[in-house]
This record gives sequence, C-alpha cells and structure tokens, in this order.
Amino acid sequence: MVATILKVLAAETSVGTAGSTLNGHQLIRVYNSTASDVLVTIKNASDVTTGSFTLKTYTEAFVRKMPAESISASATIKMAPVSF
Repeated sequence: MVATILKVLAAETSVGTAGSTLNGHQLIRVYNSTASDVLVTIKNASDVTTGSFTLKTYTEAFVRKMPAESISASATIKMAPVSF
C-alpha cells in the first residue's frame, strides 16, 4: 500500500443532499462511509450540475472544484478540504 500525504485544511464534515461549497476550498477528500454506493454531484453557483460520479462503499476520491461550486451526495458522507 502506498502512503498518501495530505495537508488537511479544515475539519471533516458530513455532507448529504443539501450540498456544501466547503467554504470555497478547491480540493476535497470525499469518503463514503456508508454501506451502499452513493452518487456524488458537483453543481456550479447557479445550482446547475456540472458533473457527477458514483463513489463505491468505503472508498475515497479527491475532487477538484471551483470555489463557488458545491458538492452533494445521495446519502450523507464525509468530506474534508485538503492539499497534497
């Protein structure tokens, strides 16, 4: 297993269907701690979907977004702003 070194920029938070901009941070670690796959959606400042992907159960992804974009998920999952 290869180690990943991250600089965590703020506390991890739970995000669900309401979504969050994560205070304008641009690189977000997303972790699906649920027992089911979830749909992660990125929306622009006008609330228009710009992209989405399925995050398998108990896996993580790193999302780069614009400051005003929000991230939401079909179930409540964990997110934290980070840098490498």
